[in-house]
Amino acid sequence: MSELTVETNQAIPDGTSLNQFVINYALFMIMGAGANWVFSTALAQEIPYFENHNPEGLCIATYMNATTNFGLFAMAVYVYVHNYVKPIPYNYSVPCLLVLSSLGCFFSAIVYPVSAGGVSFMLYLCCALGGSVGALSSVIMNPFMTSFDNSYISAGRSGGSAFILLTAVVSSAQSPGASHPRFTVAAYFCIFGVILLLPIMAYKYI
Repeated sequence: MSELTVETNQAIPDGTSLNQFVINYALFMIMGAGANWVFSTALAQEIPYFENHNPEGLCIATYMNATTNFGLFAMAVYVYVHNYVKPIPYNYSVPCLLVLSSLGCFFSAIVYPVSAGGVSFMLYLCCALGGSVGALSSVIMNPFMTSFDNSYISAGRSGGSAFILLTAVVSSAQSPGASHPRFTVAAYFCIFGVILLLPIMAYKYI
C-alpha cells in the first residue's frame, strides 16, 4: 500500500494536491482538443456526403486532402516570422489557434455547399484552414506546453486524440453517406463548433 502511495505521489507535480491535479489534467485534455487536427478530421468525416452531393463526386476526397496539406505553408510562415522577424507571444498565438478551430467549424457549416464552375472552392478553403490549425498546433502548442509539468503535456495530447475519436462517433450517428442522413452536415459542423468552444474556456483557467 505504501509503495502504491509513493508511485501515485510521484506522478503529481510538487505543491499540487490530488484534486487540483485532476482538475488541471482535465483542463489540459480539453484544451488539447482545440489545437489539434479535430477540425480537419471533422471535415474529412463528411466526405461520404460530399461525394454524393458536391460536383466533384468521388474525386472530392483527393482534392480535400490536397488542400488540407496547404496548412504546411501556414506553419512555414509562422516559423519564419516567429524565429526570424519577431517572436509571437504564446498568450496571443495559443488562444488565436483555439478560436480559429471553433470558428472554422461554424464557418464550414455556412459555406460548405458553395461551389462555382463545378468546384467546391469554399469547402477547399475550409480544408486549408483546418490543415493550418493542425499544422500550427505542433509548432505553437508543443513549445507552449514545455513550460508545464510533463503530465499535463500528455493530457493535452490525449485530449486531442479523444476528440478526434469523437468526430468519428458523431459521424457514425449521423451516417453522412446515407441517402437521408440523420442530421445535416451544417448541424454536424455546428456540434463541433460548440464543442471546440470548451478548449477556449479551458485555456482561460490554465
